[in-house]
Amino acid sequence: MTSSREWRNRLILLSATVLLMLFTMEIGCRLLRGTWFLTHWPNLVLLEAEDSRTDLSPITDEWPDLDLATAYAVQDETLRRRLARGRALS
Repeated sequence: MTSSREWRNRLILLSATVLLMLFTMEIGCRLLRGTWFLTHWPNLVLLEAEDSRTDLSPITDEWPDLDLATAYAVQDETLRRRLARGRALS
């Protein structure tokens, strides 16, 4: 019979393994797209345009394979960075 401590340790190990696999898959996908994607995320482009007050073409023109989940992730990260800069939600 396994104790609750063993089950907890197994769950921690399983969680760490899943997170490591997801991280590895994400980096692998970005490497397949090119090393440029490792450092230049779409949200960085959006924040730079906002800071310099320049217009951008639709983001899907530059990243045509952008799916809905990634678009929401970009939006969330952009919002997080704005709030980290001291901006308030309005």
